[in-house]
Amino acid sequence: MSTSGDKATSSTNNPNNSYEITPPATDSISSLSFSPKADILVATSWDCQVRCWEITRSDGSIASEPKVSMSHDQPVLCSAWKDDGTTVFTGGCDKQAKMWPLLSGAQPSTVAMHDAPFNQIAWIPGMNLLVTGSWDKTLKYWDTRQGTPVHTQQLPDKCYALTVKESLMVVGTSDRNLLVFDLKNPQIELKRIESPLKDQTRCLAAFPDQKGFLVGSIGGIIGVHHIDDAQVSKNYTSKCHRIRNTIFSITSLNFHPIHGTYTSTGSDGTFSFWDKDSKARLKASSKCGQPITCSTFNHDGAMFAYAVGYDWSKGAENHKPNEAKTSLYLHLPEEFSIKEEDNVTKEHKEMMKAKQLLVVGLLLSLLLLIIHTTESISDYEVKSNVNVEALTVEEQKQSNRGRRSSGSSRNRGRRSCDPLYQYLFDTCGHWPFPTTPSPENPFLPFQPPRPPPRPRPRPRPSPRLPPPLVPSPPPPLRPRPSPCPPPLMPSPPPLVPSPPPPPPSPLVPSPPPPSPPPFFFFPSPPPPVIVFPPPLVPSPPPPLPGGDQTTQPPPLWLPPPPFGDETPPVFSLPPPLDEFPPMPPITWLPPPDVPAQTSSAEAFDQIPPLFMESPLLKR
Repeated sequence: MSTSGDKATSSTNNPNNSYEITPPATDSISSLSFSPKADILVATSWDCQVRCWEITRSDGSIASEPKVSMSHDQPVLCSAWKDDGTTVFTGGCDKQAKMWPLLSGAQPSTVAMHDAPFNQIAWIPGMNLLVTGSWDKTLKYWDTRQGTPVHTQQLPDKCYALTVKESLMVVGTSDRNLLVFDLKNPQIELKRIESPLKDQTRCLAAFPDQKGFLVGSIGGIIGVHHIDDAQVSKNYTSKCHRIRNTIFSITSLNFHPIHGTYTSTGSDGTFSFWDKDSKARLKASSKCGQPITCSTFNHDGAMFAYAVGYDWSKGAENHKPNEAKTSLYLHLPEEFSIKEEDNVTKEHKEMMKAKQLLVVGLLLSLLLLIIHTTESISDYEVKSNVNVEALTVEEQKQSNRGRRSSGSSRNRGRRSCDPLYQYLFDTCGHWPFPTTPSPENPFLPFQPPRPPPRPRPRPRPSPRLPPPLVPSPPPPLRPRPSPCPPPLMPSPPPLVPSPPPPPPSPLVPSPPPPSPPPFFFFPSPPPPVIVFPPPLVPSPPPPLPGGDQTTQPPPLWLPPPPFGDETPPVFSLPPPLDEFPPMPPITWLPPPDVPAQTSSAEAFDQIPPLFMESPLLKR
């Protein structure tokens, strides 16, 4: 089956009127590879298929004919041709690489295996080896006649990009490292470079002269990097594939096999031709309706192939099979005048050199101006330091006299004439009134001079006042204790007559007298003498009727024994002083309740000492 040689009609996916190759793949195309010897194009896609077309050119038209296809168990991600153009190698998510001899018609066979999917594969012509880079962080070299790798190179992280140009190989990993290898000694890593781009590496392309490489990232930036440290000044980056503030990923980079220019494709749906040396974009395409996923040149650079489809950058949830149409197009580079752009490139280089010379001249002029200005300022400072007062009065007079004589000599022999008077009266003369504004000149407005402003009175300095006296804080006053009100004591219960107390038992010792309460001594007046009454003695409980002696009632507390027939003594206190509050009357405390089970000694210990509470004692 062959397609028509005419251009396809313009559409959303084909605004550049490119030649469309049919039948298209049913899912996004992941890689494109042209045979190095013929116009045979191989495309791998996410529908697990590998398709092959034969392209023919005649009279400026293109025709494509599908030849054969094969399938993988899972999506196919990469492809590469052998240098003799007889065999193609493919690999992908099924963790294996297949060799497909197209010219002989033999069946595909597995020649490489990895522990994880891989999306980078390339053929090394000088060594007749196949190299594969996988997401299992390894780089393996394979002899297609053996089932085991010849050498396995450990990588710092997953392999995301790979490019091979004769003896130069560059590998990009997911941690933004760029590993440079000399394939003459592939076991040794020649150089490790951190990517000049801040974002994740997406694609690589080696220079045709093997002196450096291009690196593209998902941040819409292309980096031009030279391997030799002496050429670091030639490294630069350029922003591309952006629409205002929206940034798109760089999907592929390819050098033209003859002219040395290169192309870049992006997720914005455009491709551009660039000149690496002049840092200029030569041509830019129109925007396709979907991202451009991959691209490549044929062996002589006469055709440029690119695929349009969903690039899976937004994940599977945003994939719309009904809207995401996959297309494969071919462009003739002559339409973009790549060969004619060489003259434009030369003119551009000459213009850039002229601009550089102009900038250098301006910088030199500015430098000379700065130097001259600095010298002038220094001379002025030296002259200003000369002491003017060193001139004598005679020298000043001679200079003034010389000025007067020179001024009079200039005006000597000249006839002064008023121009307005000469114009009006056609004769030389002067007006009879002064020509300056004055009250005597009626022709010129006269404004009386303003009186000179009065000098502002100089503010008198305020008298210096001594620093304010800060009073020292008064000594802390010890507050005088406030008199405590007399405690409220309950009224004593009425006295109940009780039988006379029995004689004390010899087994119960009499309690010691209570210790007197502490006294607070004041210098004046002396505290009054307090006389304490004798302590209360508990009386033994009466026997219970019925002979039950298990429980005994609490002891009865009796008042102090009487003083015979005499009346109890009356304790008198001295009259109250003026500065002390009146003394309250003497109050007896009631006896506390004592449990029935306590002994007489314990009961005595629980009796509080009786004393007269008075505000005077508390003070």
